[in-house]
Amino acid sequence: MYKILVSDPISPEGLKKLIEHPDFEVIIDTELNEQQLIEAIPQYQGLIVRSQTQVTQAVIEAATQLKVIARAGVGVDNIDVDAATKNGVIVINAPDGNTISATEHSMAMILSMARNIPQAHQSLKNGEWDRKTYRGTELYNKTLGVIGAGRIGLGVAKRAQSFGMHILAFDPYLSEDKAKELNVTRASVDEIAEQADFVTVHTPLTPKTKGIVGKAFFEKAKPTLQIINVARGGIIDDKFKVLPSMFLKVNLLPTHLLLRMMIS
Repeated sequence: MYKILVSDPISPEGLKKLIEHPDFEVIIDTELNEQQLIEAIPQYQGLIVRSQTQVTQAVIEAATQLKVIARAGVGVDNIDVDAATKNGVIVINAPDGNTISATEHSMAMILSMARNIPQAHQSLKNGEWDRKTYRGTELYNKTLGVIGAGRIGLGVAKRAQSFGMHILAFDPYLSEDKAKELNVTRASVDEIAEQADFVTVHTPLTPKTKGIVGKAFFEKAKPTLQIINVARGGIIDDKFKVLPSMFLKVNLLPTHLLLRMMIS
């Protein structure tokens, strides 16, 4: 019998096969802090997390029986992979688990931001009728920069093309042949900064991608640039200083807030 700890909220449907399996005992406890997790983990052979639980080196070193850490999602930046590797623990994730959902949600964010839907909705709830202020802008014939052309990034690109958008894509693994097949233009981050009207970010958070959209990017960008980040917050460095006249519109998840940022 193998004991598996589920330390983050996960749909019962997603755990059904594990719970019903005769060789597994599944314990669900989503309220553990780091110290409590360190105390509990020695008895488990498997750990399932999402993004809430931070699987630190201390947790892994305390997990004397642990064989596998499973991330029910795409990224593994909340897991100390180096520590897991040194301790012989396999780290796995589910890269296809939320591809369609994240793709559609990205388009919803782009449309909501372009058309000021949350702000207009709140204005109407406040008893105002201000069509002029919240009319927004069209996506048609605009340029969308996609930073991270994996499953989700290219899925967003495909859907944006149906709105008549031109696609610039940055990804070190995107070949010229694949770009031509998808009718997208390979571009550097600098080229995206200079040309894009909208930018969407879909990369993991690594030392190379941390702050990839930062001061240098915004200094090159159009003052009307609109950005969504449905990946990891650290990819966009919002602690920058650019021209006082620069007016950006940024949507950062997981807060789901549409933020207007006046940079000064």
